[in-house]
Amino acid sequence: AAISSSGNFAAAFAYMGQLLGIPTTIVMMEKTSPYKVDRTRKFGTEVVLCENRNQARWETLEKLEAEQGITAINTWEYSNVVIGHGSIGAEIMEQAPDVEVVLVPISSGGLIAGIATAVKTLKPAVQVVGIQPEGSQAMYQSFQKKELCEVPEPKTVCDALVAPRPGALPFELVKKYVNDVVLVSDEQAIDAIRILISTTKLVVEPGGAVGVAAMLNGMVDVKGKKVVALLSGGNIEPAQLGGYLAT
Repeated sequence: AAISSSGNFAAAFAYMGQLLGIPTTIVMMEKTSPYKVDRTRKFGTEVVLCENRNQARWETLEKLEAEQGITAINTWEYSNVVIGHGSIGAEIMEQAPDVEVVLVPISSGGLIAGIATAVKTLKPAVQVVGIQPEGSQAMYQSFQKKELCEVPEPKTVCDALVAPRPGALPFELVKKYVNDVVLVSDEQAIDAIRILISTTKLVVEPGGAVGVAAMLNGMVDVKGKKVVALLSGGNIEPAQLGGYLAT
């Protein structure tokens, strides 16, 4: 089976393939951090690099399916992916039943679609807010205009949040269950990394820190409320992290 991903999903997919004895292939763009590529390969998957175009990811998947008979999975439109992410929402409600606001990073939307569906089903009063970087705001634009929008080549340090458009399936759930989508700058995401390191000793990548960035910079009203901010990834090169901490 094959997917295109550069972050947690790639690592999780490769790990489960190894665990179940199923060969896996991950398509990543050539500009993907070598740290993320190597980390994913350690789980025994084959990593295929493609051109630095988002569309090239899907073209490569289609080629692998046609030439090698590999089952290509479009993670943006596969309902089981959304259902799997929904388990995070269920865990949030189990561990923090009095939560009032849940902040979730957004790329193509599968993560927040699953979480919001679960959270709102269990406790409709909870506010679920999605966060995107300013340089990759396809879901933000789609949410505002209530129609699918595309940002062909996103530019942001949040390399886990660079989907050029939302998935159609997640977008329908976002429209139904998500209260708002807001934007943060790259600088705000990096500053959130520094604050998380210094106060919680947690290593988080830029895309994983956007929820905290939104909270710290007033994009979401959290004063006096009980909040869960999902830290969706810690896939950051030590040298990159060191550079952020040194400035």
